[in-house]
Amino acid sequence: MTLHQPTLFAPPPFPALGLRNAILGEVCRASGVTMRELLSQRRKGELPRLRWAAMVAFRHAGFSHPQIGRMLGDRDHTTVMHGLARADIHRLITPGFDEFCRSLIAIVDGWRGPE
Repeated sequence: MTLHQPTLFAPPPFPALGLRNAILGEVCRASGVTMRELLSQRRKGELPRLRWAAMVAFRHAGFSHPQIGRMLGDRDHTTVMHGLARADIHRLITPGFDEFCRSLIAIVDGWRGPE
């Protein structure tokens, strides 16, 4: 009798990780902040609004609140819910914010994943 040895294999590529990096990378490029700053716990300046824009794009892609929270530095799902509500307001009143959110949504709509 031989014992069955489990086969070691690499997990399949996680396409959401590529989309996450594409969205967050565009936020960093457009705003001049680093990924470390974007994912930090800091709440000063433009960082919250940049995260809110990313939340809008992730939600458009179909991610749940907990998933979005994990993608944005392990934030709680209620933080994401609050951020999405604030984003809705800022899309109406802050010049350029809606356009920025739309540019991130365009990345989601055009995403094909890793080739």
